[in-house]
Amino acid sequence: MGFPTMEQLVDIERGDTPPDAELTVASRVRRRLFHGAVLDPYAIQDEFGVHISTVASATLTLRRLGFVVEHVPGPRGVMYRLTNPEHQPTPEDFEADRARARAESAATRERKRERDAAVAAALARKAQDAAAAKSKPKASNTSKTVEPRPTGGGDVADRASGVPPLPDLGQPVTVYALALNDDGSVTLGLRNGDRRWMASVTGTMET
Repeated sequence: MGFPTMEQLVDIERGDTPPDAELTVASRVRRRLFHGAVLDPYAIQDEFGVHISTVASATLTLRRLGFVVEHVPGPRGVMYRLTNPEHQPTPEDFEADRARARAESAATRERKRERDAAVAAALARKAQDAAAAKSKPKASNTSKTVEPRPTGGGDVADRASGVPPLPDLGQPVTVYALALNDDGSVTLGLRNGDRRWMASVTGTMET
């Protein structure tokens, strides 16, 4: 057995059969409104364990068919009452409601299609990025050759400090300055051509 049409559903909800136990919560809500009840959404929530918006959603269907649902102040907020339960929707009302339902269903499918397409595109981009990163050669470690620091002689100066290198062993130097320090050491000024050095010497001086 298929689902009842909206015309059949209105007749069912207006009547007493089938029993409430065989109806959805929304149909039970509308049946109570047809029978003159003033409904508190919080009471429906407590009774059936549904969301508080269930009553508003159920009455929205009635409004679209030309029924008038009135808001009534209640102890816990707005309550709902149907003011024209005898209203009979026309065939045009039912057809307009079906057209609206079809349009909403199509819009829902389109939104889902767009979301699915966006997710698929994002996953494809992620896979492409992962593949590109995997195939990209890793940068090789480059080694830098460090030239040994000159230890003497030659015309190469110490580039880091700007101090001329020490003379080679056996290279003659000239003492151009001599000073005796308080600690007994001697500071010598040495020269080889245009290059000059200062050196401290400790020990016994002989004359």
